[in-house]
Amino acid sequence: MTTPTPTRLTARTSEDLLAMVPVVLGFQPADSVALLTFGAARPFHPRIDLPASPTEDADIVQALLEPARHHEVARVAVVVYAAPSRATTVHRLGGPLVRAFQRAGIDVVDALWADGERWHPLLGRREGVPEEGVPYDVSSHRFTAQAVLDGRALLASRGELERVLDPDPDGTALIASRLARPVRATGSAVAAAVARHLDAGRLPDGVLAAVLLGIRNPAVRDAAWVPVRRAVARDHVRLWTDAVRRAPAEVRGGAAAVLAMVAWISGDGALAWCAIDRCQQVDPDNSLARLVAEALQRAVPPDTLDELQEAGAVDPWW
Repeated sequence: MTTPTPTRLTARTSEDLLAMVPVVLGFQPADSVALLTFGAARPFHPRIDLPASPTEDADIVQALLEPARHHEVARVAVVVYAAPSRATTVHRLGGPLVRAFQRAGIDVVDALWADGERWHPLLGRREGVPEEGVPYDVSSHRFTAQAVLDGRALLASRGELERVLDPDPDGTALIASRLARPVRATGSAVAAAVARHLDAGRLPDGVLAAVLLGIRNPAVRDAAWVPVRRAVARDHVRLWTDAVRRAPAEVRGGAAAVLAMVAWISGDGALAWCAIDRCQQVDPDNSLARLVAEALQRAVPPDTLDELQEAGAVDPWW
């Protein structure tokens, strides 16, 4: 499998920022706050859902601000994605969000509200920007074209990304029939099976059934991801995405947790969150899913894991 080339982008205008967000996230957000960070040793670009009520505003501000402070971010750009019907929420949240970063000494280089057709300044008026906003369409922007040339998939929405993990009914039925004759894979067997079938991106039915049963044990499950390095993580994402789609619900949690981890290692935080959601639907107490969620919430850089592995600080049985 070919790993997409890293896409390097330099934004100079508000339109550039609007085109950058779906490239770094992998999908076009909606009802979201997206944060682009600059000037840190390891920049990161989180997205969070808009608040359902005013009582959630402060939590959203802190969820975005704290990782930026921790990683010593110098500058940020804020883009709020919301339809015109949610203008009240946008205006209520925008001021406190921008001021929180400014009070923390972090420069807010731009703050926008994108309503799906037009962008507006998030705060007040801006010279040269009409009151009705500025039409935008990032589909033909040079950032979008460059991302496609680099082999990066840009999906239309987070919902489209979630559907990548929808169950395959025929595949699920085949694996369910294999579970009737249970054979649980050991940790070494799981690691060997993944290595053997990584290029194919798919575990054979009998092997997958044994792996799914085996990774219910956390020690066996960890053998599936501990050897993964970022350089080959996309190959593991392909294999475990297929495993999640073919896994019956009763054994899906382990595969989804492993997918969350390897997606995070690969730098695909959006897919990692989708995998966490799939895991927690069937296995809400899964420890690996909680671990990945915490890493995402704290904006822990995936290459930190490579450094720990190289130092021998990751124990495959923890």
